Amino acid sequence: MYYLPPTSYVGRARSGALGDATIDDATDRGATRIQASAFRGCCSIHAPRYRQANLTAFTHPSEDGARAIALAGDDVVAAFRHYLEHDARGRPFIIAGHSQGSVLAMRVLTDVVVREGLQERLIAAYLIGSSLTEATLDAIPGLAACETATQTGCIIGWNARSADYSHGLDLVEFPPPPPGAAPPTRLCVNPLTWRHDDQPGDPALHRGAVFFAGDAPPSPLPRFTGARCRQGHLIVELASPVPRDFMSKLLDHALGAGNYHPIEFGLFFVDMRDNAAERVDAYLAQSPPD
Repeated sequence: MYYLPPTSYVGRARSGALGDATIDDATDRGATRIQASAFRGCCSIHAPRYRQANLTAFTHPSEDGARAIALAGDDVVAAFRHYLEHDARGRPFIIAGHSQGSVLAMRVLTDVVVREGLQERLIAAYLIGSSLTEATLDAIPGLAACETATQTGCIIGWNARSADYSHGLDLVEFPPPPPGAAPPTRLCVNPLTWRHDDQPGDPALHRGAVFFAGDAPPSPLPRFTGARCRQGHLIVELASPVPRDFMSKLLDHALGAGNYHPIEFGLFFVDMRDNAAERVDAYLAQSPPD
């Protein structure tokens, strides 16, 4: 599987540099170790380095920001082509990402998977915490939102918020909509029901949140939340506060109350782990390997 991590770069330049040990370490500890491990049970994991755009490119669109996103996209497309040639070797694949990683994963899907007719090899794409909208997805031939837990060749995404979330720092659709346009509806596939609708998922369906704190192995927390898609957001009601260190609390404050963007991968860690395995099994049942 091909995994793209979220933003770890916090410098002032528009793009982080390849080979920067600080960025690499933050990405490995804060993202890849946590998120990509959800797919360890089903797949070999390939997580490329890329020149991450500064987060402001996604929250405050500008020409410089657009160039930074394009540069990051060039990196991940090139890395995906290398993955297809040297690692995938004709096998099916999962694509997954979070935040900036999910935005860039859409470019991989459109520029390589769709353009080169590779949809039949796509098991699923987990694009968590992205700005992907329903309208954008509808306009891409050969791709659609997942409607069941075992459908293949489809897209999964959600942006987790509290029921009383009103506003905060958020990723803007990329490319941004024209001035005065109505707010677009983002893609929401419920990770408890794996349906693309507004039917609620009861906490009894929740297989487990996993929150990494320190070096101790985390314990899954089942029944930690219910979930329901509402106007493009995945509305969650947490059973208890989530453990957060000081820097994470600063990020939460900047994003706004009820914005669960930093933990929306961990909230449904076990659900994604199990679902990825189920989709792989469903794909192989339909198209057994030679």
